[in-house]
Amino acid sequence: MLILRGLKVTLCCLILLLALSVMPAVADETVVSRSVLTGIQGWSDLQITLEIEGMPAGGIIETLPEGFTFLETDHPADRVYRADQQIIFSVIEDETIIYTARSQNAGSNVISGRWDNLVENAQGIIADTLVNVESSGGGSSGGSVAGTGTSSLEKTLLVADSPIRSIVLKSSADISSASAKVEKTELPEGTPAPEGAAYEYLEIDLRNIAHDDLTGATIWFSVDRSWIDEQRVDDTGISLFRYQNGWDLLPTRRLSSDDTDDALAYEAETPGFSLFAIAVSSIPGTENPTPKPTTAKVTTAPTASQQAAISKVPVTPAEKASSPLMGSFIGGCMVLLIIGLGSAGCKRVQMTEEKR
Repeated sequence: MLILRGLKVTLCCLILLLALSVMPAVADETVVSRSVLTGIQGWSDLQITLEIEGMPAGGIIETLPEGFTFLETDHPADRVYRADQQIIFSVIEDETIIYTARSQNAGSNVISGRWDNLVENAQGIIADTLVNVESSGGGSSGGSVAGTGTSSLEKTLLVADSPIRSIVLKSSADISSASAKVEKTELPEGTPAPEGAAYEYLEIDLRNIAHDDLTGATIWFSVDRSWIDEQRVDDTGISLFRYQNGWDLLPTRRLSSDDTDDALAYEAETPGFSLFAIAVSSIPGTENPTPKPTTAKVTTAPTASQQAAISKVPVTPAEKASSPLMGSFIGGCMVLLIIGLGSAGCKRVQMTEEKR
């Protein structure tokens, strides 16, 4: 019985592979596009979405820049292969593939990709996605800032190695070249401390943007859970303060959906940039104070889910590659494809046997 079942499974796989090899080419043009969403899982991470059209079976190879780390994907594990900075996805009637990566490498970084349609025996490239990461201070006191944007009037700066995770800028003028320097600092001499305990002092200096052009700004930051517990305050008792002739309490909101195991997430709106303090805004047993009103031009900043840097450019078909890399890519796709089809065939045979 076991031998008979094994023969049936093998026969099923061979039939599926034979059907695939003689399957007529589809008329639809193969199109693969990439979109990048910022502001997830602690804000220093990127969510990359691949949208696929006209590829019933094949593969996609994504190449991440040096310094980028692949985190996870929603694609079946038996159809994903990783090799250094490359991730190979086997495609079987898939329309969308989502994966996440972390960026911490300074400089201009490009995410590139290729696709291979095994049914039509065609290959092509996916339009490059540029992620610009700029150094913002150096040493343990600074973080790296990665810039992305959906238009020249809006830009998201991702910050690494800092309690501040990202800064979203909105402007009435072109800010495509805007950047920021974020540094941890000590309380300057002669500057009074906030009323509540301070978690961190930070200097934020914007560059290549005029203050008068700024129409809105939102800062995402996180605070260690252990520090909040030590202060014996509720998680809503933490706020961001800005110093300008005194400490101004900025409108701050909890972002529980973006919490991690070690830190709690917050966002705050600010009319400008200078010295900031992440501090306790309420004393145990008292209510939170009401933020001071401001007359500065501030608009409601977009939520983290809206920080998308979309790169949907029609795919330009490339000549058939004969390089060892592309050969390995096609071979890897075929292996993953066979495994996926074989797994599906095994499940169908098993279900048939059980019914009998």
